[in-house]
Amino acid sequence: MIILYVLDPCTTSYCGVNAVCLPQNHQAFCSCPPGLEGDPLFRCEMPSQKCRSVQECGPNSLCSNGICVLKCSSSEADCLPNEVCKGGLCTRICSSNDQCGDGSVCIDRMCQKGCLSSSECKSNEVCANNQCKGKYQHFNFVGC
Repeated sequence: MIILYVLDPCTTSYCGVNAVCLPQNHQAFCSCPPGLEGDPLFRCEMPSQKCRSVQECGPNSLCSNGICVLKCSSSEADCLPNEVCKGGLCTRICSSNDQCGDGSVCIDRMCQKGCLSSSECKSNEVCANNQCKGKYQHFNFVGC
């Protein structure tokens, strides 16, 4: 008797962060789940929506640092696998700045609003300690 084993191609395939692997015709097929977008071989994420107020965000979302983010009560129940629930908001975990979206930097393994260079700031600001500040705000002047 010959027993043939069919290997699930998803056990040896590596899809991107938050992507789903589905076997099709003995090959792995990576895709972003509904509601997420991106390159499923690299990373799937919530579409970035800029905002000025909570009214511009959908249900269960808040406007935080100009971006709509999901509200949460626990990381496992409410956030994506590459996020943690911090201060009631799902916050992306990172190990480098390129894992954060525009206008964000990786500080203490969390994506936070910030800058890498003064070119990302308004014309009357400079980037100091990853934050856009008034040109003279970041200096500690002592009175004359």
